[in-house]
Amino acid sequence: MLPLFSERGTYPIILGEKGYISEALEVDLLETYNTYLLPTRRKNQIKQYPSDFCKLHRKIRRRVETTISQLTQQFQISRIRARSHWGMLTQCSNKFGGFTLGVFLNKCLGRKLIALKDVVYA
Repeated sequence: MLPLFSERGTYPIILGEKGYISEALEVDLLETYNTYLLPTRRKNQIKQYPSDFCKLHRKIRRRVETTISQLTQQFQISRIRARSHWGMLTQCSNKFGGFTLGVFLNKCLGRKLIALKDVVYA
């Protein structure tokens, strides 16, 4: 998926997890697609990010992981039992739409954006 995101040119910076630590991959993406890959660095690596960027990187990665966790557990995105391609697309769009609506309602009510479990009772 990484080259697919890069070749379209819509993502000039990609934040990755530790599985994407590869100097060759970083250089290849930069030279081929002009895309920066910024994976989470291990503590024992020589090349480290500045501390301010590390805090921001952790915050963004936490938001991504929380979103994936909520889509999996609360919206059961991994359990789509569709009989056709259109059925799968419909169910996925409904689940993503519900998630987005919950975040929007929380934003309007001045609550934490990702606190979706009790958004109905708010």
